[in-house]
Amino acid sequence: MDSRDDEKERIQQLTEQVRQQSARIEQLEGELDRLKQLLAGKADSKSAKTPVFKENYSLDRNARRQRKRRVRPSSGRRPKELKRSLVRSECDVYHPDADPKQCVFRREQFAWRIIDGQAVYVGYRVHDLPDSKQLPLPPGLRTSRSEYGIAIIRILAFLHYWLRTSLDHSLQVLRFFTMW
Repeated sequence: MDSRDDEKERIQQLTEQVRQQSARIEQLEGELDRLKQLLAGKADSKSAKTPVFKENYSLDRNARRQRKRRVRPSSGRRPKELKRSLVRSECDVYHPDADPKQCVFRREQFAWRIIDGQAVYVGYRVHDLPDSKQLPLPPGLRTSRSEYGIAIIRILAFLHYWLRTSLDHSLQVLRFFTMW
């Protein structure tokens, strides 16, 4: 009977083991269900929420606000058409060594001059030989772009540097005395 007792005992052990494993399976399935619910809850909290717009982003609002173009500041230079209306006298300028009959018109240049105590805007027509590389400068001008004669620059320098008046005051004095 020993074998039968051993079998009964073995059956009881196996039955107890099955019961324990069934209880463990039930426990693990309950935990699995709880973890799935927790995971689903976390997934819902991480999902994209519908945006809440606090401002008006409609096309109508954007249409009213147009981008401003960046405007370059003015260089202060006047176009030649405006300068021509100020010209009171005109002069022709030729290269000193050239024959005026062989010279061709190259460009115009305008400059302020002091004539008989008044500021006068003078137009210079510069002529030079056709193959020349260096154009002649009108007398008394510093460069080909200068609009002020040496006389006006000297008066401003005298007022500003020697008499120590401000540049604005010097310009006002110059305007007053030359009707510029």
